[in-house]
Amino acid sequence: MSSLRIPLLAALVCGLAGCFSDSRQNEVTFSCEGGATITAWFDDHSVRLRFAGDTARVRLPQVRSRSGDAYEGSGMRFTTHEDGARLERGGHVVYHRCSA
Repeated sequence: MSSLRIPLLAALVCGLAGCFSDSRQNEVTFSCEGGATITAWFDDHSVRLRFAGDTARVRLPQVRSRSGDAYEGSGMRFTTHEDGARLERGGHVVYHRCSA
């Protein structure tokens, strides 16, 4: 299976479900190893992230990546590839093996 971009996948699912004006149309929740969850809202050039148990959101701009999508800022790097994701803070992996 070729690499699916999470924002495109979310938009297609939403379009099929008829949620064109819903602000959640680009929302994807990832379940990570260890039980953590990350909710991500994708737009054309950035992602907003919210972590389970935290009401604050972090916006990261999209950066170039060899494989999948990558978003970076504030000492964090969030990457997606096919239906998975991973988050690094300060160069250390914090959340990994996250699946949508």
